Amino acid sequence: MRKTPVFSGFFLVLLLLVAGANACLLPRRGKEPEGVLSQPANLCLEIRTDRRVYTAGDPVALSFLLLNTSPTMEARLTFNTGQIFDLVLSQNGQAVWRWSADKLFTQAVQEKTLAPQEFIFKVLLLSPETTAPLAAGEYELEVMITAVQLRGYSKSVPLQFREK
Repeated sequence: MRKTPVFSGFFLVLLLLVAGANACLLPRRGKEPEGVLSQPANLCLEIRTDRRVYTAGDPVALSFLLLNTSPTMEARLTFNTGQIFDLVLSQNGQAVWRWSADKLFTQAVQEKTLAPQEFIFKVLLLSPETTAPLAAGEYELEVMITAVQLRGYSKSVPLQFREK
């Protein structure tokens, strides 16, 4: 008798996980040609940090993942420069640091095709020089993929910095 409620509970949790994964997908835009996504509809962007609370001057380890969740369709991404992503650290809606601010990128259009289930994964470290001047308080770290098709899409995580 107990197997049925346990199985039902397991099935319900599995269903919620699948529904939650679908919430990660970017909205569909029109009908795509078969086999290729001209405007990525099945892309999932996630960002993670090693902690949520830091002391000013601590390095921040972060990673982000852009995944083509489609089991059958490619996703074509067009980048107007060599820059694939950007990171912005904000406090109260005001940017206090931008990853790309001190970088130069090739000025050539590039295309990347993500095969079904293929991904872009980056691991970065915000150096102590970046975090040392930060005042104590709440911040938001946002990742944006710079592909033309993904303008306006981003993901962020909250961070908190304490004084030394």
